[in-house]
Amino acid sequence: MLREPDPGLAKSRRSSSFSTGPMAGTLVRVPSANRRPEATPATEAQILRRAAALLVLIFVVGGALLVGSVVFGGPDRPAEPGAAPSSSPATVAETTSSAPRASASATPTLTNTPKPKPQQKPQPKPQPKPTASGMQRFVTGYLATVARDPVAGWTLLTPSFRNASGGFGSYSRFWNTVTRAVPRDVVADPRGLTIGYTVDYTRRDGSTSVDSTRLRLVFRGGDYLIDGEG
Repeated sequence: MLREPDPGLAKSRRSSSFSTGPMAGTLVRVPSANRRPEATPATEAQILRRAAALLVLIFVVGGALLVGSVVFGGPDRPAEPGAAPSSSPATVAETTSSAPRASASATPTLTNTPKPKPQQKPQPKPQPKPTASGMQRFVTGYLATVARDPVAGWTLLTPSFRNASGGFGSYSRFWNTVTRAVPRDVVADPRGLTIGYTVDYTRRDGSTSVDSTRLRLVFRGGDYLIDGEG
């Protein structure tokens, strides 16, 4: 089978046949309409730039998706079978029950808080004072003690009255003859710390005697001592 003549070649021949002048006889090739133009270096550079831009775009989109999944927690995981029905009511119940508690705690409750009472300073213990009854009890006890034990009676005298009594020898010689001494008609003066009374003596030989005396007392820390006579 014969191929049809190339239209471009025929055209070039006709051009060479009818051309005049300096360009006569020059063969001009006209590109065929069915042939593809060869790729130029500029076209290959554009393809490379487009491919690089596409890769950059892919990396940017992938990075954005990765950051979004990290920030927003990623897509929701499907709930396990049987867990969804029980979790939703529990969440609703918890939300419903927590709402009144939050409102109750947010609203302050006014209560009458008792004011603290100021601390009172401890009151000093009242100092004991001499009394008529106390002085009478002392004298009664002294006479009962000294008639039984002159040494114990001696301790109920002040040092000054011990000296005025002539010492323990003279004091004990008198009281060793007495077995009983009972006071009566006692008159006590707490302000002046004096006490007068009548005393009935019973001696070892069976005899009795009556004497009236008046004593001066001192009061020290709640205790009485005999400080003198008259």
